[in-house]
Amino acid sequence: MVTHIIKHSEPPAIVFIAGAVLCTLCYTTMAILSHGDSEINLLLFLGLSALCAIASAITVLVYQQHGRQISFGWIIVSAIAFRTIGVFGQPMLEDDFYRYLWDGYQMITGGNPYPLAPSAFFADTAVPAALEEVLSRVNYPDVATVYGPVCQWLFAAAYLLDPGSIWPLQIISALADIAIILLLWSIRQNNFILLYAWSPLLIKEFAFTAHTDIIAVFFAIAALKCQKCNRPWLTGALLAMATGTKVFALLLLPFLLFRRGNTRFLLYGLLGFAMVIGLITWSFGTTLIWFPEGLKVMANAWLFNAPVYLLLVNQLNFELLKLLLLALFMIFAAGHFNNVNGFTKLTTNDRVFRGDWLFGVFLLFLPVVNPWYLAWILPFAVITPSRWAWTASGCILLSYVSGTHVDSSSLGPHQIPASVLIFEYGLVAMALLYDKVKPLCISTDR
Repeated sequence: MVTHIIKHSEPPAIVFIAGAVLCTLCYTTMAILSHGDSEINLLLFLGLSALCAIASAITVLVYQQHGRQISFGWIIVSAIAFRTIGVFGQPMLEDDFYRYLWDGYQMITGGNPYPLAPSAFFADTAVPAALEEVLSRVNYPDVATVYGPVCQWLFAAAYLLDPGSIWPLQIISALADIAIILLLWSIRQNNFILLYAWSPLLIKEFAFTAHTDIIAVFFAIAALKCQKCNRPWLTGALLAMATGTKVFALLLLPFLLFRRGNTRFLLYGLLGFAMVIGLITWSFGTTLIWFPEGLKVMANAWLFNAPVYLLLVNQLNFELLKLLLLALFMIFAAGHFNNVNGFTKLTTNDRVFRGDWLFGVFLLFLPVVNPWYLAWILPFAVITPSRWAWTASGCILLSYVSGTHVDSSSLGPHQIPASVLIFEYGLVAMALLYDKVKPLCISTDR
């Protein structure tokens, strides 16, 4: 394939090759360093990630300027290659995966990881040797699991494949990410899918680190595809699986199931959703799986990389601030729902569902904005491309510049310097303003 590209010697193809080679070298370097005795150097990681982001952006820009469509074959091959490199690496800058491994053990041996926190097993002599180190490294051991029931099934499957090892979940996450690329290509064929395929954020957070959000996003985008194919029951069922993986997916329910003047689609979709939610609940034997203790603790006490909260939390009570921002988000979501479905004459002519706006505003109003949460925005930024979403996908990696990874006596464990926050969100704001002034032109959309 590479020989075929070089033979034609066209500028876009040469840029693609150069970008792919550069990304291969960067991700390979990350994978090698991830196996070291110490954590990967943060500045080196950010530098390598920046090179990959720049390479993908330049490649897309060149193809757009030449009015050419990037071969999807090249895109999917490179995407698989980069995620394979990630699977051979180890999780970087994160320790959440120890919880995945522990929950998998709990699922297989106890059937339910929700009632008890990991610390309850510190003195348990029945814990196998392969899980003893895992248990000692679980973060927040006094807090029960935060992960959804579908995640627990995946953790259990990973445990059966190799107890105490992360590679099965890395493979599952990488496969889900590749499946999303295939789904996106079937929905909207444009060059911006390369930004997703080569994204350092996605490759780091899922192929390397195996965060679970990508599984939920896969189910959500599959539901979107089914909605476009007019398959209501399957749309609802897939949305239920997404919700069972991550509750964020519930935001999509009214947008995917409601069609003005099509009550049948709504009813069948809700039926599919309710049936799968019921099956998930029945399999665990309790509704408490939808309100895990860990999620309550996270919602009530954690604050990370959330500029709106950090700006206002000293002026308003934390609980009051959460309610205020929730109300503002509901107003925004209702307005967008009205615009998409055209209930009034005050709507625009372009009634397109913007999942990037929905999840972008939602994340902005959350007290915790982890880097992997951007996976909820980026598929929609392929369907309806924007500069701000892809800028955010790069800038959010700066949130790793925190007291957890930077040796500074002035920073708490999860505290980010104000200057980093201003730079991170300032660049996103500038990109958003540029989008408003000069929207992206998709010249090679089929």
